[in-house]
Amino acid sequence: MATTRRSLLVGSALFLGLAGLGVAWALRRAGPQLPDLPELSRWQWGALVVLVPAIYGLDALRYRVLGRAAGAPMGWGAALEASTANFFFSWLTPGAALGAPAAVVTLRRRGITLAAASLIAFGKSMTGTLVLLLLAFLALALGLGPAFSPAVVIPLAVGAGVVVGVLALPVLAAAHGGLRGWLQRARPGWRGRLGSGLGDAAARLARLRLHDLGWIFLSHFAYFVAFVGVAVVLVSAFGATPMSHVVGASTVFTAFTYVAPTPGGAGLSEGAADLFFAGLLAPGPAVAAVLIFRALTFYLQVVVGLIYLVAAGGRRILDVT
Repeated sequence: MATTRRSLLVGSALFLGLAGLGVAWALRRAGPQLPDLPELSRWQWGALVVLVPAIYGLDALRYRVLGRAAGAPMGWGAALEASTANFFFSWLTPGAALGAPAAVVTLRRRGITLAAASLIAFGKSMTGTLVLLLLAFLALALGLGPAFSPAVVIPLAVGAGVVVGVLALPVLAAAHGGLRGWLQRARPGWRGRLGSGLGDAAARLARLRLHDLGWIFLSHFAYFVAFVGVAVVLVSAFGATPMSHVVGASTVFTAFTYVAPTPGGAGLSEGAADLFFAGLLAPGPAVAAVLIFRALTFYLQVVVGLIYLVAAGGRRILDVT
């Protein structure tokens, strides 16, 4: 318990400090070009009103789909509570270290067994990351990502492709016993350790009902459409075109915020705003769009999680994570 509280306090301090530094750096780079808030059209307001709460609903749907695949169906209340706890603890700890454990605790409190709750949290993290990085890889490979030079885009695309391939192996092996056995077969050196780790992940995923994998990936896709969609609406509201490149750059930027080593991508995400959207917007509008995007997604989820932690009995999570 003391370790969890200490980690959360340190992570919170890092999140606030790094976010503040990132915002200050972004505003400095934007300089006098920082624009006023755009006048959103009726459809843009409508899209934001739908997409921001849809992030919660679709994340809860992911928990329900994973729960069914794990043989542990859950109601919307349990799924929404797990989602809220996961968001809060993920964004305030480096590498989202406490997000999955917090979700496991909330699911356990709702009557889900430890084995099933752990499988749900692990499966959601593994397959969800795969979907987001696959979308980012496709954007880079199709030339729809940020307007970086080829010297930057090519290594990014190759690196993302390698990571996607590595993450896809356990999913494929979960459905193919022979491949799973090959991965788990002991071999010397780092390749043996990597194969063993991937084989163990495949063995865990194989405990999910394989005919539900399609629904799992579809739920992830719907979730990231909503999440990235918030950025797409905001970036386009500042005048960015064409839409295909807006979607591509927004997807790659979202993937970056997820994999950045700081809590919730704090600092790095804000500071790199103008770099990711440089080919679409001037530095000022790019910074403004990213800061609003971060406020409506990451910052809002931390505030909602804090309210949940204080008012809805979430304090007990700290006692067992």
